[in-house]
Amino acid sequence: MTIQKKLYGIMLLSVMSILLNIYIVNYMLQKSQDLNHAKAYITQVNVDMKELTLTSAAFLEYKEDKYTVTFEKNYLHIQKDIQDFHEALKAIGIETKAIKQVSTNLEAYKTTFASVVVIQKKIGYSQKEGLNKLLHDAVRKAELYAKRMQNQDIYSMVLTLRTLEKVFLLHITRSILKNLQDL
Repeated sequence: MTIQKKLYGIMLLSVMSILLNIYIVNYMLQKSQDLNHAKAYITQVNVDMKELTLTSAAFLEYKEDKYTVTFEKNYLHIQKDIQDFHEALKAIGIETKAIKQVSTNLEAYKTTFASVVVIQKKIGYSQKEGLNKLLHDAVRKAELYAKRMQNQDIYSMVLTLRTLEKVFLLHITRSILKNLQDL
């Protein structure tokens, strides 16, 4: 074997080594892009979760049905993002149980929110609806009876009861909102 053939062999090995390195670098760059794509889904799910929480808080604060519709839209959007994230991870060969847990927790959050909506509807969105109206009417009747009796002590207690009714209604809303904001 001549020196020229040995040099050609070394050159061939060098070229093949360079091509292999280029292939490996391209592969690593592609995987890096796939991971960045998956990372973008994590950010999107995080933003969507915050939106969902804000929608829940807005419902509790303003007690309007439009927030339940917005909640449902946000929920479906998050579900799609979670599914897309799962597909992105699957495409790069990563399997995780955490995604299933996120979906399970999200479903539990939706169920809890739906329960809160049902309870709030029973309570009433304002003083003129539901149990709020019943409480308000009962206090009003007690006030009228106390006026008719013309007993100052009873009337004073009824006025205290009326104040407590107002404080109760305001306190419930504020305490629920504070607990939600602490999350």
